[in-house]
This record gives sequence, structure tokens and C-alpha cells, in this order.
Amino acid sequence: MNELTLSGKCVNEIEVIENEDGQKQAEIILAIPRNYKNEVGKYDIDFISVFSDRSRTTSMISSIEAGDDVALLCRIENTSYKSDMEIILVDMLGWAKKKVNSK
Repeated sequence: MNELTLSGKCVNEIEVIENEDGQKQAEIILAIPRNYKNEVGKYDIDFISVFSDRSRTTSMISSIEAGDDVALLCRIENTSYKSDMEIILVDMLGWAKKKVNSK
């Protein structure tokens, strides 16, 4: 089964993009800390791009903002063994809005 769960912080403002076929997608970039420390004692962070499938684009844009913590259920797509893989959003498992300090 091709399932991948990612949880991290959204680091971009999500925008709708149109692919070569004219279909609309959105891209979310997640900052995901590794579960081990590097040689200087700090956690490195991986930045993973996730693309919405057509049915999830609207809900992704209306729900998630930069700074939100999100958990996403995804699948990996690769149309050729020579090409790069894409991570495609299947479902949003949960998200928490960034905290805004009020003074």
C-alpha cells in the first residue's frame, strides 16, 4: 500500500498553480525536523513539497496557512523509474493554527 504520513510546519503561503494539463493544484512545503541530532547536537530540518490532487486543492487552500502545524496522509507518485518522485496529498489528518500573540 502506498501511504505516507507527514507531520510538520507549513512554511509557505499556499497558492493555486495550473499544471501543463490545465488542472489546478496547490503546493505545501512542510518543515519536518529529523528525529536525531547532527554532529553539533542540533536537529536538522527537511523541507518536503506536497502537491494536492485535484479534489483536495480547495480544502487545502482554505484550511492551511504558513506557520500552521499539519499532519497529512499522502502517496508517492513516480511515472518513470528515471524521473523524480512527487508526493501527493490524499487527506488532511489534522492541523493546528499558528498562535498569534495579542498585546
